[in-house]
Amino acid sequence: MTSDKVKIQKPHFTGILTHEYKEELFNYLLSNLKLKLDDNQLLLLRKAYNMAFKAHENQIRKVSKEPYIVHPVEVALIVANEMGLDFIAVLAAILHDVLEDSELFSYDSIKKEFGEPVALTVDGVTKMTKVGGKARADVKDNKINEKLETFKKLILSISKEYRVILIKIADRLHNMRTMEGMPEEKQKAKSAENLYVYAKFAEAVGMYDIKIEMEDLSFKYLYPEEYKKIINEIEENQPFRDIFLEDLKIDIYRILAQETNYNFTIKRIRNSYYSIWDKLSKNPHLSVDQIYNYESLRVVVDIEDRRLSDVVFNLFVKITDYYPMRPNSFRDWVRNPKNNGFRALVFDIVYRHHKTTGYIPQLAEIQIMSRQDDIVARKGANFERLKNSIVPKSDDESITEFINRVLSQLNTEYIYVFTPAGELHQLPKGATVIDFAFKIHTEIGLHCLGAKIQGVGSKPPTYKLRSGDVVEVLHSQNKTPDIEWLNKVVTDKARRELTAFFKKNKLLQNIEHNTRKIQPKFTSNLPIIIDGTFDFKIADCCSPLPGEPAVAVQDEKGNIIIHRNDCADLAFHASVSPSGVAQVEWLIKEISYDISIEAMDRLGLLKDILDIISSNLQLNISQIHMDIDKEEKLVKGLITVRMQQNGLNEKAEPACIAETPEEEKNCANKQLHTLIDNLKQIEGIIDVHVKIHHEK
Repeated sequence: MTSDKVKIQKPHFTGILTHEYKEELFNYLLSNLKLKLDDNQLLLLRKAYNMAFKAHENQIRKVSKEPYIVHPVEVALIVANEMGLDFIAVLAAILHDVLEDSELFSYDSIKKEFGEPVALTVDGVTKMTKVGGKARADVKDNKINEKLETFKKLILSISKEYRVILIKIADRLHNMRTMEGMPEEKQKAKSAENLYVYAKFAEAVGMYDIKIEMEDLSFKYLYPEEYKKIINEIEENQPFRDIFLEDLKIDIYRILAQETNYNFTIKRIRNSYYSIWDKLSKNPHLSVDQIYNYESLRVVVDIEDRRLSDVVFNLFVKITDYYPMRPNSFRDWVRNPKNNGFRALVFDIVYRHHKTTGYIPQLAEIQIMSRQDDIVARKGANFERLKNSIVPKSDDESITEFINRVLSQLNTEYIYVFTPAGELHQLPKGATVIDFAFKIHTEIGLHCLGAKIQGVGSKPPTYKLRSGDVVEVLHSQNKTPDIEWLNKVVTDKARRELTAFFKKNKLLQNIEHNTRKIQPKFTSNLPIIIDGTFDFKIADCCSPLPGEPAVAVQDEKGNIIIHRNDCADLAFHASVSPSGVAQVEWLIKEISYDISIEAMDRLGLLKDILDIISSNLQLNISQIHMDIDKEEKLVKGLITVRMQQNGLNEKAEPACIAETPEEEKNCANKQLHTLIDNLKQIEGIIDVHVKIHHEK
């Protein structure tokens, strides 16, 4: 067996491929490989290295100016050290480009020297490599293009040997790490494929560390300006996040150390920069600091599997004894693991942190898992699921059905469609032909007639696409958008371009209002128009009145909640909202108010109240409900009245209930103020409160 190793650095290449360099590079591989090898394995590793060195000895990588042999060596290290794969995978990784780059060796020669599993894996990676890149074919004679056929074949090859896709992921990861200096076009092409395909495969088997790195590197090359912006915003917010999470980590550590006897550690984990940008793209009213689970705290406990459930639940109870859990945030992936093998208790707590927020409540995501599950969460484990997901259901399953099923299992948020030339595009689930047309080009979207799917028929512009569809957009300069498209599209670009078109051509007045009559959406920079065409709720914490500066947030059930701009709890509610925050425009012409009255019971009380409401102020009463406590001689009443808002608009001054003469000068809603003031003057009235009325 190999003994404990002293890691050595990768040798410097002087421009001449010498025997000394060859030996130094092998020693670099051996010293950094996190596998213990017996003598036979060491011999096989040397043979595989020599074969790869011979196959690539005349190749120099264009960008790094290193011998090509460095690439398979680095891929082998990724496979072993970062993925935790076996020795067969290491051998296949070293040999993964031999069949493609050299005629000196064949499938049979690899099988003879290293066995069938290694040969099958190398052959599978070779076929997968040939599919990528610039393969193009047209849809002709109602046949699905050649690239899709080959794409299906390569996916099916994974079911025979799962190491194929994992080595290809490692191959792509190393290429991404060394892509500086490549032509921009090639950077973007490789990044798109990595982001939309290979990162999804990594996620499917639980390789989150690799998934995050691939997403971030792809994001960097695909959207460089957006990448820089996100990095800058994260760096600006990092001091706050560091203090907040480090103090919370110390507090939780102290609680668990004092109240349990478990061995545990607590660490910070983060999502990818790409995932933040993706969330912000869907919710433009959110800011980076409102994405509270960009970083989470993970409690990793040393415990055997048979006691795992009891222990993690015990830790959960100890933490939530001190910090309230956000409602509906509990996710039990210990007893019901994710498909990719992820097991943990995950929940959000409310933490009041005086150093950074002055005790304003903030959310933090907590994960509790075992040491072994932490390794699985980072390196992955569920290779059997990957194999099973890509076995065809039946012989007559079409290519598009097959691809749709596989990709849907890998990711539930997106669909993946192809152009007739075989270019892959990612879209949100529910995307239509219109969304795809605008993604290709604004002019194609504005003049979209529909699309051919799989090269046949003609689907309407509002047709919802599926993963695996080959979409040929049909368009004509004589065609213009239909207003109903606004209620069908799901992408920001399509909605933005359509809105601009309708405004420019004056085909629709107040387009913002119409897009929200069916269901208001927090998907653009437009305000939420409160015009009586949809239901909303007034926040109990600040009770804004029409005309007051206000914002809307959306709760997990989709309810729209209106807060005053200066609400003390707004930061908390904004951080909880899954859809972000939008400014409010009050356009309600008539509104009902619930007037809550508490008074001492006496003869003629109700008559005096009604005289003020109906006779003096001439307001319409919708309903009256009075409860009388005869023992305490107390009356609690609820009276609903309707008021005209007299053209209240975005320029209206804040409505308010004045308590001092100075405040009264600032009141816009004089009628409401007068009503409350007059009611308070009635004999026996103890208190009066007002809220906007909502139908139950």
